Amino acid sequence: MSYKHPKVKKGLIEERDYQTNIAEVCSKRSTLVVVPTGLGKTVIALMVLADRLEQGKVLFLAPTRPLVEQHASFLKKALVFEEDGQGDESSGDGSGITLFTGNVPPKKRSELFAASQIIVSTPQVIENDLISGRIHLKDVSIIIFDEAHRGVGNYAYVFIAERYRSDRPYGDQLTLGITASPGSNADKILEVCENLGMMGVEIRSEYDADVYPYVQKVNITWIEVELPKQVKRIRDLLNELYVEYLKKLQRWGLLNQTTMVSKKMLLDTQKRIQGRIFASKDPPKSLFQAASLQSGCMKLNHGMELAETQGVYALREYFDRLDSEAHARGGGRAAKVLLTDERVRMAIRLTRKEESEHPKLKKVIDIVRKELRGNSTSRIIVFTHYRDTSEMVTAALEKENGIRPVRFVGQASRGEDKGMSQKVQVETIRAFEEGEYNVLVATSVAEEGLDIPSTDLVVFYEPVPSEIRTIQRRGRTGRKHAGKVVILITKGTRDNAYYWASKNKEKNMQKELRNLRKVLKENIDVDQSVEERNRRQRSIREQVQGVEKDNVRASDSSSSSLSSPYTPHPPSPGQEEDQDNAGEYEIPSIKKGQTHIFDFRETDLNRQVSGQVAGPEAEGTDEALKIKARNWNVGEGTILVDTREFNSSVVKELSRMGYTITSEQLDVGDYILSDRLGIERKASEDFVSSLKDGRLFQQLGWLKKSFVRPVVILEGKGLFDLGGMNPASIYGALASIVTDFGIPIIHTRDQKETAIMISSISKREYAEARAQATRVDIGAGLIKERQHFIIEGLPNVSAVLARRLLDHFGSVRAVLNASLEELMEVKGVGKKIAQEIIRVMDEGYLRKKEEI
Repeated sequence: MSYKHPKVKKGLIEERDYQTNIAEVCSKRSTLVVVPTGLGKTVIALMVLADRLEQGKVLFLAPTRPLVEQHASFLKKALVFEEDGQGDESSGDGSGITLFTGNVPPKKRSELFAASQIIVSTPQVIENDLISGRIHLKDVSIIIFDEAHRGVGNYAYVFIAERYRSDRPYGDQLTLGITASPGSNADKILEVCENLGMMGVEIRSEYDADVYPYVQKVNITWIEVELPKQVKRIRDLLNELYVEYLKKLQRWGLLNQTTMVSKKMLLDTQKRIQGRIFASKDPPKSLFQAASLQSGCMKLNHGMELAETQGVYALREYFDRLDSEAHARGGGRAAKVLLTDERVRMAIRLTRKEESEHPKLKKVIDIVRKELRGNSTSRIIVFTHYRDTSEMVTAALEKENGIRPVRFVGQASRGEDKGMSQKVQVETIRAFEEGEYNVLVATSVAEEGLDIPSTDLVVFYEPVPSEIRTIQRRGRTGRKHAGKVVILITKGTRDNAYYWASKNKEKNMQKELRNLRKVLKENIDVDQSVEERNRRQRSIREQVQGVEKDNVRASDSSSSSLSSPYTPHPPSPGQEEDQDNAGEYEIPSIKKGQTHIFDFRETDLNRQVSGQVAGPEAEGTDEALKIKARNWNVGEGTILVDTREFNSSVVKELSRMGYTITSEQLDVGDYILSDRLGIERKASEDFVSSLKDGRLFQQLGWLKKSFVRPVVILEGKGLFDLGGMNPASIYGALASIVTDFGIPIIHTRDQKETAIMISSISKREYAEARAQATRVDIGAGLIKERQHFIIEGLPNVSAVLARRLLDHFGSVRAVLNASLEELMEVKGVGKKIAQEIIRVMDEGYLRKKEEI
């Protein structure tokens, strides 16, 4: 029997009791729906949104563009619009449905959002438009969150749900979350419910009476293979050095054991080492040695995992990247030390000589060939954990007659291995479904939400220890008919551990799900949830206001409201970051041939921060100093933000504080607060990488030339543990920013603290501007600031050079009246710079025709 609804096309949807029962509940209250993969979560969403169409817009969110495309296509096929008449299955073009991705220009999205009845979108797009004020959610009758388990932390779902609660009157909001893998404990599910505004949970398992008749059988088998002797030898060489490193860490009290050491234990060790480094004003060299040992352990462990589970092809690729890292400028010392060890060098030689691949590869070919011989129209997905392996498997399958494989990876590029854009991902899925390809060789990007009903077989190249990822991989088959899953395991390796870990976690998850109904029933209550949420929001507001008051008080007591010495903070609990390269054997001395911050010649520094670096010019007029925001589209309560900053949560926090956020791709700075104040935000990793590749001083040169008051916010921890860079170089760079550039550095621990600091600076900036407007005497400090600003406006003159010119000649007029020879007497001013200065001052002013 088919499902009947005036908004759903006739005969399209099979009526299932569990779907209609769940949809009925979800139409009355905001609900999280937990249903196994392949049992029609999207159909439940369709039933619920069909009931809400008369009450306002529908916002349907999904994490990726391929999923967004799939949902939009399904809704266009399933829903009846006015022009569809009686809902003939072939009629209608789905004109009431609009698909949003980042490819649609922001202005166009604003117009489409206002005109559309149903918007299907990735959450990041909606989040950015909400922050920028281009859209609001007042007219949205329901928000559907696909893969709702993502609704934790700083993910866009959380912000959107929060804004929905403030935009739409309470009692008229409805949210629906759908997921197959919510996590294995009640706390996680309750967190998702609170974040997304869910007041109830509907859980179904494969064994529930109303679900069981619709569950398709999935036959799961696992196949063991033997690790070749030569590969075992390679692994054992790496393991010998690995154990040696572990014993040293154990002797120093940083590790409790040297057997059965997991990756998590190694990461915990890294956090302890970093904590001790930050806690000490003068860390002993042994701590940097321990950091390097921990980093070496991570690299060796990864190499052994590749040898055991992937094969020599992936291991060769990894060794090549390790070699590149060791020989790169500023490369990690851990990599360099590893490559000096004879055991590692021997492992590399054996890997390059070994021609046979991992026995898993032959098994994959045999399995795929057998499946296609039995059914030439079959669709097969082969999951691999690593990109290198996906490339190897695809290349091997391409050589086989009748096998048409295609590789499916994420958007990010890894060196020469370019990622797939979301557009290409969508096209690849379509080609796979239509039979242009019959094998999809995919990494984890295809685990979540991929809807290809005709997939007959899923092959795991290796087990994964996560129960959620295992369920998602397995769920790609057995949707419309019975399916098969084959898991490949290398005997006597971590493959075995991963397989049983996943199996046990899934078993525990099913047990938890059976208990969750009672637990959730006791914990979810409408009034209590709302009151608790309001209490937490009040607490956050009070915390923000309290920190801002402290910052303002600290500013009032100092000589400059924005100047702040660089003072590293110890890591706060739960904020430590995981890094492979976590330090050095010791704080190394400067080696011959190594570029060091103190080796920069003055002419080099001037060249980097001078007018030779094309950048916007700030105006030194009284108008700019009155904060009238004539040049930048900002004012009090408004912040102009570089579009690339929307990937951080800083912008979300500022929006929560009530700031109006405008955005564009800026040539200089990240946050512009006024005509005279621009902020460059540098996370620790970006600071180190931009110092290595030379971007740092170029960016700061632009910042200094564009704003009377430039500020650098340095965010995060582990500044001296990233990328194996000489700590002396980092200290030198920090000193140069403050002394040579005259730019204050403010340190923050995380993105939330950065937002609070920007808010404090903005309030201080406009309070000072208002105070200045009432003064008659502008003060000697401001005169000096203007003098510097005027001289910095000359071509190729940096902040450093401007100070030297004023010190040498004594006044602005004397600088402007100086001859070519007199200018060249100043250190750092060569003939070319002097000629440019003279030319600008002597050149006639070209007026527009209408002015003549």
